[in-house]
Amino acid sequence: GLTVAETVNGGAVTDTLRFDEAADTTVAAADLNAINSIEKIVFNGAGALGITLSDTVFENNGSSSIIIQSAAAGTFTVSAGGLSSAYSLDVRTFTTDTT
Repeated sequence: GLTVAETVNGGAVTDTLRFDEAADTTVAAADLNAINSIEKIVFNGAGALGITLSDTVFENNGSSSIIIQSAAAGTFTVSAGGLSSAYSLDVRTFTTDTT
């Protein structure tokens, strides 16, 4: 994961947060607690890729839905077991369309 939660404000248009690490990448929900107005999260690196989401991520983001996408072949794990029914995920496995 990240060493500290980064503050990212996407603003009014559609915004993508990209992780381009060429190694195993795991992003914890706590890493994303300071994002706001991000509509899509894309993993574009090599290795095992994983993300965990929580209600807090959605609440702070100001969105009820987020697209999670992998642009690399390989293991891609999305964990959202504690997510309430008020929020939804659109999980897109390996595709090169990251716009």
